[in-house]
Amino acid sequence: MRSWGALFLATTLTMTTLSSPGLAAPTKGGKSGKPVATGAAAQVDVDTVEQLYQRLEYEQANATAQALLKRRGLSHDELVRTYRVLAVTYAVLDKETEAKETFVKLLAVDPTYEADPNLGPRVSEPFLEARGFFRAQGQKPGLTVEPQVRTDGGAIRVIAKGPPRFVRRIVVSYRWGTSGAMNTSTIPSSEGAVDVIKAPAGATRLDYYVLAQDENENAVMVRGSKEAPISVFSEAAPRSGGPADTDKPKEGRSVFASPWFWIVSGVVVAGGAATAYYFLGPAKIGEPTEATFRPVLLCGTGPCR
Repeated sequence: MRSWGALFLATTLTMTTLSSPGLAAPTKGGKSGKPVATGAAAQVDVDTVEQLYQRLEYEQANATAQALLKRRGLSHDELVRTYRVLAVTYAVLDKETEAKETFVKLLAVDPTYEADPNLGPRVSEPFLEARGFFRAQGQKPGLTVEPQVRTDGGAIRVIAKGPPRFVRRIVVSYRWGTSGAMNTSTIPSSEGAVDVIKAPAGATRLDYYVLAQDENENAVMVRGSKEAPISVFSEAAPRSGGPADTDKPKEGRSVFASPWFWIVSGVVVAGGAATAYYFLGPAKIGEPTEATFRPVLLCGTGPCR
């Protein structure tokens, strides 16, 4: 029964690779036009890893993928394709712990990845456990970039969310304007910020891109690129106090906002009350009469209307 199950899984994997966007069907000679090498002489590249997988050489595909990950400077696309093969081959080879750990990393570099249900529980179970890891963390993997810049400078803050110690450094490159050399700074952790220098005269556009890297400087997460950076427009720097403040138009003030208005009004009301007391006496003040005093508020030299 074991052999029949293995045969069924191999057949399913073969059919899946023909339709999977991440694992293209093998072509004669591969993309480079060269035959696929095997054994110790195999060329370590993504095409080789995928072709070994499609030929159902799972152990060799797995070993080659591991060797590829130890190289330095893999692009984000190369990293995603390699982790896809590595995670699935670990699962096929019944290495559940390694499969789950690799699926966790795969979801960090490609949060949209979905395991093919046709591959069966041997693959889907470690994948679902990996997805549950991030749910338990209460966060989605990914790269958050918050540029806060004005023409007098500012900062670019970055947060890389993923497995512990997966992201070892973050590289931020930026420049004012659309051409010229990039200023590059490195954050030695998965979170931090880099300062942005003051913009040259007349420049308001800031171009930038961000790379989150693993211990081998492979591009785990990216935002923009050198060829296609992200652009933001800065806010104007605030003007300092002093003579510049005189250019600001003064707002009109209501007469009721003047303290002199209330002082004068108080005097008038108090004086009116004293006059009423003199002519009417204490016994008549509370009685309704035509001479009952009505205070008048003055606005300037005349009564307020």
